[in-house]
Amino acid sequence: MPWGLRMLLMFALAGGLFQLYVARKTITALSTVTGWPKRRVRLTAIAVAVWIILYPLLMVGGYYFGFDQVPQAFQRADLIRDALFTYPFWIGVIFAIQVSLLFLIMDVARLLLFPLYKKHKVQWLKVQSLIVIALAVVGVVYVAARIYSDTFTLRTRETELRVKNLPAELDGFRIVQIADVQADGRTNGSKLQRYVDLVNRLEADIVLFGGDLVTGGTDYIEIGAQAMSKMEAKYGVYACLGDHDFFSNSEKVSRSLKENSITLLDNAVNLVPVGSTHIALTGITNTYRTRLTTSTLEAVERGRPQGPVNILLTHQPSEWLVDYAAEHHYDLFVAGHTHGGQIVFPLPGFLLTGSSFETRYVTGFYKAGDMLVSINNGLGLTLAPIRYQAPAEVTVITLRPAQ
Repeated sequence: MPWGLRMLLMFALAGGLFQLYVARKTITALSTVTGWPKRRVRLTAIAVAVWIILYPLLMVGGYYFGFDQVPQAFQRADLIRDALFTYPFWIGVIFAIQVSLLFLIMDVARLLLFPLYKKHKVQWLKVQSLIVIALAVVGVVYVAARIYSDTFTLRTRETELRVKNLPAELDGFRIVQIADVQADGRTNGSKLQRYVDLVNRLEADIVLFGGDLVTGGTDYIEIGAQAMSKMEAKYGVYACLGDHDFFSNSEKVSRSLKENSITLLDNAVNLVPVGSTHIALTGITNTYRTRLTTSTLEAVERGRPQGPVNILLTHQPSEWLVDYAAEHHYDLFVAGHTHGGQIVFPLPGFLLTGSSFETRYVTGFYKAGDMLVSINNGLGLTLAPIRYQAPAEVTVITLRPAQ
């Protein structure tokens, strides 16, 4: 089974557990408050649940029964198909998880106050039912509004990198970091142009692209590369390859990037001259299809000249690779791949999202020793056609001398 279908099936199964939990609580609450027959409410909930799961059923069923055109059709943007099947599924999963987290708080409170709950059980159940209905209504509104906002938002995230003994010519040097363009039927045209326009307004000295030019196939390779070619940077645009570039056609992606004046770094070092000084930029290919080995890194390291500023550019922010870069005196580690989680539920001290189970470097800025780690949310979409609490972004890192 293709990766996308496996991930979709996992989301459907995990989401189903949350949906069952929310449905049971909501059915009981509605029956308690309104007096409606529980059977009627339950049948309505079942009908809604069947509608929500039609999307993964059609996708997986089409694959298993040999109707490959079904999953292929759902991967293409289509307003009616998306409105009837795709969006209801993803909104349903997100709503169930988000509201479940709130319901769990209520259940924990009941356990902690169990003696009081037992004494006033009848009154508690009525109050609880009202709270459940209120949370469900607020949850629907919040989730829908947040999905819409985050899916169409393109933000800028900025920070400064303080470097010891920074040459004066590099003071104020602006690094613009992007990732996961993932040009496809949903990310093209005006969306790509808006991305390019934002990058160009930031007046970059250098642009670093963390891979995934396209989502899949070869139809959008040139479209994505041409968009990249419009990005303006005083000292050039540099890129590495990502997972979806290999899922698509890595040779065509590489050729198209080079033909559009993008410097591709595949386990290689490039010295970027800046006046009388330079920046040492290392591009490492770290994807599912090309698992990085220490021998490859050691070969790159043997030929790597040190610079006043040393940057490692890669796609996947694997924890061991971050540690390696910090140990070998890089100043900055930049990557993408995670999409910032794309669908994220912030918990105290932890981001509940698929990417968190792969790496602790999910979104934003981190410190690994003296090295700054910057993970960009990217532009495009993978698996789900929406974002939730992880909007697309462009990152700006300005070099400053350490004080």
